[in-house]
Amino acid sequence: MDNLAKKIVIPVDGSKNSMRSLDYLYLIYGPKHKLDINLLYILPALPPLLTDKKTMDKRIRAKLKTVEKKNIQMAERILSEAKAALVKKDFDEESIKAVYKKVEMTTARDINNWVNTKQADSVLLTRRGRSDLKSFFMGSVTQRLLEYHTISPVWIV
Repeated sequence: MDNLAKKIVIPVDGSKNSMRSLDYLYLIYGPKHKLDINLLYILPALPPLLTDKKTMDKRIRAKLKTVEKKNIQMAERILSEAKAALVKKDFDEESIKAVYKKVEMTTARDINNWVNTKQADSVLLTRRGRSDLKSFFMGSVTQRLLEYHTISPVWIV
């Protein structure tokens, strides 16, 4: 019998929809299975116009630092809530890792790279996150992740 834990990455964004992934994990596996759960939050990117170091003065740089700190605080809160929801469902707290990272390319590509780097067995996410309007104009993260990710299964709730 295989004693290796299944590695599952669950991108969260704080929306009720993204929290449904946690409910689905509970329904499919429950807390008795050996799982290595990675909750992942991708920090939103600031507009390049605002982050151009050549044109930025000290006052703007200070304000951007404040925005970055608020984004990190929001990420920590969202990840903490997601982790607490899993612990409340009796998942082992030690098996749950909560990580945020700055967006490097796009949210979907960054999730894909994270999953590949961690050699995860699967990705579990919801079809819609925070903003339906955003997905209408920019294409949903889920749809783009499906385009990029070819190594492990992607579960869509």
